[in-house]
Amino acid sequence: MAIKDLDTSKALSLIDEAETSIDLLLLGLEQLEKTEETDRLHLPLLLLANGFERLFKTSLLLGKLKDKRVFPDKLPWEKGRSGHDIINLLDQILELKTVEGFSRTCKLAKAEIKFIKEDELLKRLLGVLKDFGQGGRYHNFEYILGSRNNKDDPIQKWHDIETETALACFNNSAENKVHEITEASKISFRKIQETIRIAIGVFARIIVTGALGEEGKQLKAFYIKQIDWTKPLIEKYGLISMAHEFDGSKYEKWD
Repeated sequence: MAIKDLDTSKALSLIDEAETSIDLLLLGLEQLEKTEETDRLHLPLLLLANGFERLFKTSLLLGKLKDKRVFPDKLPWEKGRSGHDIINLLDQILELKTVEGFSRTCKLAKAEIKFIKEDELLKRLLGVLKDFGQGGRYHNFEYILGSRNNKDDPIQKWHDIETETALACFNNSAENKVHEITEASKISFRKIQETIRIAIGVFARIIVTGALGEEGKQLKAFYIKQIDWTKPLIEKYGLISMAHEFDGSKYEKWD
């Protein structure tokens, strides 16, 4: 079914959400890049949390639309605070038969779904973004008013992830420890950025390849530029023989 054949106002709303989701995520990455100098995390986390929530909800609606051929009568997620739980939204998407089918289409797709399900760094980052979206963005106010413990600060949790990732990259045998700390911090920062980009790329591929239906495929204009963001998974999962095939024009033919 073509998007043009759906209820016009609902179809336009879906298109708007698809475009908004990628806009928010790209802005979030742009702002995250700036934190290497400014250390101001609130804005990038706010943008990324909202962007992933909208991306996941758009994906869920596309999946439901593919199964039923019409939009669902009620939201496939809970209202209120629970509706901002991006981990729960992600779990619902991974349970869709169409996504399971996508993982069997080629080796890269299998690696992409494996990454979404199993990558520990991604799980921790999404956990912080979940907290941020569910109320953690108001941590400072709640801490001031005594309703939230300061150890629950999502921004501090993000910093903890950065520190632990840097420590894992630190070469303790290096002679210049100050230089090595700086380098480890840079590697950690890039690794976190890359992890977020890969996650976005996986969903771009799921949507663009039509795994969530023809309606999703017709939204490819918003996501087509991100489909090659999963390229690092070729090396991560030992798919080196595929490297020469990694071309956006061949995304439906990889094997």
